[in-house]
Amino acid sequence: FTAGIYPMDILLTVDRSGSMSDELSYIANSLGDFLDVLATSGVDYRIPATTQIDGRHEPGELWIDEGPSNKAALGLFQAMISETPSSKVVHHGLLRAQNALSAEHVEPGGCNEGFRRDGAMLHIVGVSNDADTSPYKKTPLEYLYVQQEGVKFPLEVVYHGVGAEMNCGDAGVYEGFLDVTSATLGMWVSICDDKWWTQLAGLANWMLERVDRRTYILADQPLETTLTV
Repeated sequence: FTAGIYPMDILLTVDRSGSMSDELSYIANSLGDFLDVLATSGVDYRIPATTQIDGRHEPGELWIDEGPSNKAALGLFQAMISETPSSKVVHHGLLRAQNALSAEHVEPGGCNEGFRRDGAMLHIVGVSNDADTSPYKKTPLEYLYVQQEGVKFPLEVVYHGVGAEMNCGDAGVYEGFLDVTSATLGMWVSICDDKWWTQLAGLANWMLERVDRRTYILADQPLETTLTV
């Protein structure tokens, strides 16, 4: 293997409930800072955002990448998150992401056709001011396991959260996404912090540190006597 910069597929699964208007406005205003960090690195990235439970996103452009200006990217992001789903599923962020990444949706003919690329890291960013209520049998990590089964290197699936780790103001604990973020060593942006939106550039840097791979999982135990530095 040769260490280097790997492409990143970044999926935003967004809570579009009425109480999220302020949070989404803050994110929109700081989106340019996030994109500037990625653009400066030279990494090849794709960013779709979805609010719908089936994982599709709007409008005609499939994702944000290094091509559009920040102004154009902002317009695209706002269009992607413009639809409000049913109140019954609005907090199903983990399930929404799983549906968006299903083979049915990313393979030819699907609504997210071409988004997932072989060799690209997968970053899933959950955004909500309340608990994730996606159904699961025993643990929210079941959603992580589904994504890991679809890639060659499980450590290249990383979850991140933009939400509350404790009750604060009108925000409830972002349960569910806390579990998968912790399990994958993702970054947590706490909306309980003052001016939390300024941390979005740091989220981009966190992602980039995971892109330049320096640790590789071996298929078997190494023969220590054969290793040299």
